[in-house]
Amino acid sequence: MSGGHYNYQSSRVNDLAYDIEQDAQAYAIAQTIDGRVREAEPPDIIEAMAYCARELKRLAKLAHDIEWYMSADYGPESVREAHALALGMPTDQQIIALAKATQTAEGGTDGYILPVSFARELLNQYVNRKD
Repeated sequence: MSGGHYNYQSSRVNDLAYDIEQDAQAYAIAQTIDGRVREAEPPDIIEAMAYCARELKRLAKLAHDIEWYMSADYGPESVREAHALALGMPTDQQIIALAKATQTAEGGTDGYILPVSFARELLNQYVNRKD
């Protein structure tokens, strides 16, 4: 089995995300349990639970890839990709697809494509800008 540098704890983060997500779905509607009616949780609480589950999933992916990197099973690109996802940035593949979709004549017949590192840095500066 691969990974294991942190004793596979990244899977526990993912499990927690799944449990919170399941509860958010279940408690969004009123339920009858042992003859008693349990009212649905308020919508803002359900939204907070769903948000927490989404964020934990992104962080679980990053924790997993770091764990496998530290176990010498993944290379640094896997961590970079997972980190970008955790930050809400597009992956290299998404950047490349966008570049291909927005090619211009500037680069000749093949179009003009910026290096992924440039595009990522540009996005990073945009996301972290101080207005």
